Amino acid sequence: MDDLYEVIGNNRIEDVSWICSLSEPELDLLIGLKKLVILRAKAIGHVELAEKFDLKMLRAIGLVVMEHFRQKVKDLPPVPGMDETSACIDGCNLLKSKLDKLSIEELKSCLDHRNRKGQK
Repeated sequence: MDDLYEVIGNNRIEDVSWICSLSEPELDLLIGLKKLVILRAKAIGHVELAEKFDLKMLRAIGLVVMEHFRQKVKDLPPVPGMDETSACIDGCNLLKSKLDKLSIEELKSCLDHRNRKGQK
């Protein structure tokens, strides 16, 4: 069990599996949201609010943002090439709430790969 805590910390396995499924642009969106929350929390003098903004909260906000975006795109008048945009949005992992849980080894591999990629 210590091995599991070392890999995922206080996060749920479902949330860590979900974040491992995201593409780089999806991760960039979430990182931007997290940075925005930190900046706003500092600006209003409540840094502790940013600390409560964990992976579970980030996942929920990412889902809400993408659902809102999907509705806005759907409400637009027909535009050539829009079918591709809708298909791209539907394939977005930010919108997926049910994913297969990864094993500890798969989680470690995913996180190690992302860490090595970020150090380049």
